[in-house]
Amino acid sequence: MSNTMLIKLATLISTAYAMQVPGQVTLTNSWPSNDHAEAGGIWEFTIPADMIVNGTGSCSVSIATVGLSFVHFFNAHVGQYNGLGTYEIYAVENWQGTPAETESTFSFLTYSADQSLDTDVTVMCQDDTPLAANAVLLSSFPQNPMATEARGSFTTKDALFPEAVILSFANGQGPANISIEDPRLVVMQQEDNWIITGLDAVNYQSVWFTMVYGAGGVVPAYEITINGIGDPRDDADFSFPVTTTATTPDPRALTTIEQEFETTMPLDDFAALQIAFFTSSANGNTDSQAQVVMDYLSNLAGVMNYVFQSTGDDQLEIEGAEVSMIAINNGRIIIQMKIRHNENDDADQLMADLQTAYFSTTGSGILASADLAWEAGLKMCEGNSCLLFMNGKK
Repeated sequence: MSNTMLIKLATLISTAYAMQVPGQVTLTNSWPSNDHAEAGGIWEFTIPADMIVNGTGSCSVSIATVGLSFVHFFNAHVGQYNGLGTYEIYAVENWQGTPAETESTFSFLTYSADQSLDTDVTVMCQDDTPLAANAVLLSSFPQNPMATEARGSFTTKDALFPEAVILSFANGQGPANISIEDPRLVVMQQEDNWIITGLDAVNYQSVWFTMVYGAGGVVPAYEITINGIGDPRDDADFSFPVTTTATTPDPRALTTIEQEFETTMPLDDFAALQIAFFTSSANGNTDSQAQVVMDYLSNLAGVMNYVFQSTGDDQLEIEGAEVSMIAINNGRIIIQMKIRHNENDDADQLMADLQTAYFSTTGSGILASADLAWEAGLKMCEGNSCLLFMNGKK
């Protein structure tokens, strides 16, 4: 009997008796290191549909690539890293793991000293032990190991939040600031720990925040400890901590870019994204988009920053790691993003730099792994006006 048949048979038996199932892993793309960036790889694995949905189980992703330095999971939440090369992931939101398909697919990106090999990753998933009812999970962030800030979120099984959470960092690794999107919530700093309280008012799936990294640099979500606690304001001896922060203006120029990409994502996924976008923007409301749209755009921002980084231009960066969707139709998306770049570059130079990034071997490979190809328009915007600057395939 072939290895493929054995894996399928093991999957069927494991599913029936709630045991462990190996993920079927594929290295979809990889690239070597260059003078500007480490080697990278984009992976995906499949497991039986709904196996770990809503926290009913988890997957252990073991990565043996030499010099592994960074991992980002595109469509899963993460547990705390064990330091031994194995990462625990969970699916607690209904968009994670391609829920409409016959198999659940998860994808992730790695950065390392050596180029990824097909045999570097093994995955084992289980649905014997569900996520604890009181567990709090972080989304995977940042999308870029060179990020100066990141947009992330935390959630719980069935969105049953504690009164407060505490995010704990290693000594000296705490962020410079955490800001929250919900004005009803309160953020407090205690040295390298940060508390977010008022969560009993939350009636939605995920609590979003922006984290500005400090002197300690990037701290991936899987290296942060998050726990639910009681509201510290209920303590009679509580006093609100006073903190002061200073900000330094970014010297780089800021230009708004609008551009069109062709996408080769599966038709079902494209249709779901399109419907979610149209539904949330039907009444002109783009400030409250569906979760699937928000997460797609968050991951897209990470992909774009990877592309920029791969060219060695350390000035190119998406402001706030935020990308907005303007349109989606006929296998194409139009996005808008604010690009930080060298303050001495004029429009011609900026456009040349972007084109170089998109058509470079590494950059085009990263785009292809994200089901994207750039071959059409690129516009520069000022205010509400965007003018075509570049059009046509190279």
